[in-house]
Amino acid sequence: MLQFIRESRLFQGVNLHIVKVAKSEDSPTANPRLQEAEQALQGSGFNQVFSQLEGEPEKAIASYITEQNISFLLMSAYGHSRIRHLVIGSTTAQLLRSSNIPVLLFR
Repeated sequence: MLQFIRESRLFQGVNLHIVKVAKSEDSPTANPRLQEAEQALQGSGFNQVFSQLEGEPEKAIASYITEQNISFLLMSAYGHSRIRHLVIGSTTAQLLRSSNIPVLLFR
């Protein structure tokens, strides 16, 4: 997804918020993911904001969208087990239902 953003003229000059949601502040995967994104976008010319949020992804991202006045959401859609999807639902589906802004999904 980051490569697509870097190479697309559509996104040139926009403010780009990279958000990672973790269950807790000391999650071992959150910082390395944000660092990977920062390296991938290095020298791209975007005004980048990197944020690590804590909590349930659907709620944390929805709140961030509102607080930061985000107007367009790009997100990756990961597959989960059918049982998890039936019981909990997916973060992607929940954000699509609750979001009032355009969403571009990457799979």
